[in-house]
Amino acid sequence: ACQTVLQQHDEVLRTVEAAMAEVATHGLPEQCDLLYGQCRRYAAAANMHLGHWHEAMANAEHALGISSANTLFSITLYDMLATCSLKLENYENAVLYLSAKLALLDSSAATDDQAAAALEGIGYAKAMLGNHVEATEAFNKSLAKW
Repeated sequence: ACQTVLQQHDEVLRTVEAAMAEVATHGLPEQCDLLYGQCRRYAAAANMHLGHWHEAMANAEHALGISSANTLFSITLYDMLATCSLKLENYENAVLYLSAKLALLDSSAATDDQAAAALEGIGYAKAMLGNHVEATEAFNKSLAKW
């Protein structure tokens, strides 16, 4: 069953990469930016499922650069980047990505549970960095949001 899932993700990744190549060969007019960004996001998601964290980050960062004006899209990408950073044990980057996500959540109509989850991730990363006071503060803020 696991092998079938991996094969399906490989197929999705190849399809998305083919779509990205197609869009890239025709230039990137404004109407294609969102499609290209979505293709990069799907490639990042497939790479995450395959455990290819560096490739996932590269695709998510590329998508973020293309689609940064779209708040909801950016929130998702920051979450993906934070997850990859945590998997790679790059806790400094995880804090940066989760902080950026939190700032976008604060400026949007996000729910408290979304902010609480971001704060919880920041607390975890801070704890892993040995910043226990800041970790406790983040966890307390997270609890207050729940």
